[in-house]
Amino acid sequence: MQIDDDYVYWLAQGFSGTNIRRNIKSGSADTGTTETVMSGLNSSDAQAMAVDDTHVYVVESKYLKRINKSEIPGGEVKSITTTMFPLYGIALDSTDIYLVSGTPSSGKIERINKTSGVLDTLESMGTVRPTFVTVDDDSYYWVTEENLDAAPAQPNQVWRRPKDQSAAASLVYENTGGKTTRIVPYGSNIYLSDKESPFGRVPKHSQAALTVLGGSAWHLAVDSHYVYYTISGSNRLYRVPK
Repeated sequence: MQIDDDYVYWLAQGFSGTNIRRNIKSGSADTGTTETVMSGLNSSDAQAMAVDDTHVYVVESKYLKRINKSEIPGGEVKSITTTMFPLYGIALDSTDIYLVSGTPSSGKIERINKTSGVLDTLESMGTVRPTFVTVDDDSYYWVTEENLDAAPAQPNQVWRRPKDQSAAASLVYENTGGKTTRIVPYGSNIYLSDKESPFGRVPKHSQAALTVLGGSAWHLAVDSHYVYYTISGSNRLYRVPK
């Protein structure tokens, strides 16, 4: 889920495929203000999306696709790059695209410059799979999937590292009772969604207990007033005060 000045964007799963929808922030899903951005995406392959000032991006299997905001609705969806392994996450800042790809037990985080197309590998993992990536002004963050078959066993974790890689990666949160799926850094906190347990927030720079904000959630977005979220298997959009 993503937010810009006017809209909330989210992946809506259905029997006929996954769509990207957007809703005016001041409206509701029942007032006719929802419109489709992309349609007909594969439900199991469309894993994540991202938004910048000009485009909406989605990762679907090994493809990175985007549509120009000025052409919504009905504009052309373009494939701009492919990867060797399936893509699970995407994040954007003003200059770069961050991608997560991998196999069931390994993966990597890569960064592509929006202008030059130059690609750099930021992180390579041999015993766990990264499943999500996001950024703030100075750092990138990622989620690693639980791998109980690794030696030693690897729990579901959230990690942080400076974009300039001036310091080693640091552990932010370890989820031993659920499954963290999405994270959103905002202010001094990171907001975490969990498909199996309550969602909430933790401090960015120290390992601390989760402050619970609600029940299970799938996709997540945050602005200055609210936390927006969806529930797995539902096409509805919810929000709670921060």
